Amino acid sequence: MERTKEELLLYISRLESAIDNLPYEVWYKDKNGKYRVVNKKLQEFFAKPREGILGKDDFELLPREKAETFTGSDRAAAEGAIDYYELHMDNEIYEDYKRPVFDSSGELAGVTGFSRRITQSKKE
Repeated sequence: MERTKEELLLYISRLESAIDNLPYEVWYKDKNGKYRVVNKKLQEFFAKPREGILGKDDFELLPREKAETFTGSDRAAAEGAIDYYELHMDNEIYEDYKRPVFDSSGELAGVTGFSRRITQSKKE
């Protein structure tokens, strides 16, 4: 099914709206670890606007130790070794879900995921 440019732009706009309104940090990184899709919650996490995140990797956005943690779990997710883990960072606990993304030829295109803070529920 072929779509017009206008239909595609409307479709993308609807997807962005849905992602932005989720109560989780949501992202897609390409195979080089560069952020290509981020939602509002992830922008809040980084305290940066979308334009300050897109096209950058974790080493450009985070202290080295945190960036190594994030990229290590991305590699594990890309290899299918993990899809869920708990991250303890800055006196907070997060649950992260990550999955590999493949292109139409079956090659790894990147990693997508979502995260949410679960500190309070862990204390209860």
